Amino acid sequence: LYTGHVWEDFYITFKFSRNLAEGRGLVYQAGERVHGFTSPLGVLLPALTFLIGRSDESALWLFRIFFAIPAFAGAAYFLVKSCEKIFSEHVPAVYFCALLFIFDAKSVMFSVNGMETAFMLFFLAWLLRLALCGMDGRWMQAGLCWAGLMWTRPDSCVYIAAFALASFLFLPVPRKSQLILFAKAGLLSAALYLPWFVWTWSYYGSPVPHTVIAKNAFYLSKATLFEQLAAKVSALRHAPIMAFLPVYPQFGRWPLPFFIFAVFCGWLCVIAWLAPLRSNVRVPVRFLSFLFFLLCLYLAYIRVPYPWYLPPVTLVGIILLCGLVVEIVHRWSLHYSMCAMLFSALLLCFISLFYLEAERMKAQQSIVEEGNRKRIGLWLAENTGVDDRVFLEPLGYIGYFSGRKMLDFPGLCSPEVVKVIKEKKAGYVRAVEELSPEWVVAREFEARRLTGSAFFRSNYLVAAEFDVREKIFGQKLIHGVDYLLYDSAFYVFRKKREEKR
Repeated sequence: LYTGHVWEDFYITFKFSRNLAEGRGLVYQAGERVHGFTSPLGVLLPALTFLIGRSDESALWLFRIFFAIPAFAGAAYFLVKSCEKIFSEHVPAVYFCALLFIFDAKSVMFSVNGMETAFMLFFLAWLLRLALCGMDGRWMQAGLCWAGLMWTRPDSCVYIAAFALASFLFLPVPRKSQLILFAKAGLLSAALYLPWFVWTWSYYGSPVPHTVIAKNAFYLSKATLFEQLAAKVSALRHAPIMAFLPVYPQFGRWPLPFFIFAVFCGWLCVIAWLAPLRSNVRVPVRFLSFLFFLLCLYLAYIRVPYPWYLPPVTLVGIILLCGLVVEIVHRWSLHYSMCAMLFSALLLCFISLFYLEAERMKAQQSIVEEGNRKRIGLWLAENTGVDDRVFLEPLGYIGYFSGRKMLDFPGLCSPEVVKVIKEKKAGYVRAVEELSPEWVVAREFEARRLTGSAFFRSNYLVAAEFDVREKIFGQKLIHGVDYLLYDSAFYVFRKKREEKR
């Protein structure tokens, strides 16, 4: 209600949803079957709400009201139930844990801005409740959780494997009964996910989302094996920290205390399973810490941990942090007031970040998304031909509101771009030279790279400029403002028309 924030990637998926609702099939471009989205629930539920609301805005609000917000509330409920079990002797920990969750900026943001995050949080929180409150005989619930995760995002198989391994190593459950339970749950989840798996294979020719293929082709084409390994080591160093930082903190201009807080919390969560714990919460703390560690390994493996991947990791970290506070209080026999101070310090950091992130995303939505990228899309719709191709990187707003054929880099919805990257080892500039599109939309720094190419200078002219930097600089007390500046200035280039002889 306050920010009006709609994430860029929502409009990529929503274009599939709208085409499905209007009878053109589950496609981005009519007639082209490309699996350019990741979440089955994230594409099917907005299609349903569009059928009901018949407009973009109403479809998104119905999606929020009937699906995303209830899923987030359900996650909070399961979180409280888990905490009531493990913190039965420390009641304040239950309430502080719930407050930390509902004031986690990324969890709230990506639950209501069109992404599938609320469903990931719901099914993971349900799964954690089963593990922490006892899974004996509850293979059907576990199977439903696993299936729900897979329907939310196919890479959830990694989350399921991490959960199973952490449970097997740290929860006091007989190994044989645990293996039988996992086998039954696995069969049920496979049966429930199989229809989607088979349908996507028959419809798109592969069950693997094209977004995964495109990202892998780009990163593998531009880096040596040593560079890839070095990048993963660096990513592993930062992954635990990212769980407690704002969205895209690498853009900087955030107060130093937030980084200190994130480093302390992130690495404490990673190593807690190795510590000699003594309190009555040591078993769930070790289980959660090892699960947190495994999920950070996964974030490091995918190299670029996109911010909507982080809330499930933060959810685990929140329960874990509360458990560690209880352990500290027990270890040093601290007074009740000291326990309250520790919890209050955690909550203050979360609330402060929540407020600052809300201010930033409000400015991002009004100035950058509505005032720049959406405006570029509408300009293209009015000034380009129906069959013209547009090359660009930020596919969401511009691709949706222009309605034109998009050649996006690195090819999330464009097999042509992926083919060029693979066959020609092409980067951003080379891809433009090879594809020779009628239009190119480039950020200012991308335009500088393009104009360094003799081919581009000879064949393209600036058709329009879109620059909102002055409005951004006019904002006061916006932290992380460089994130807004990243998409603040665009050039639209038009290919020169060939002269007729």
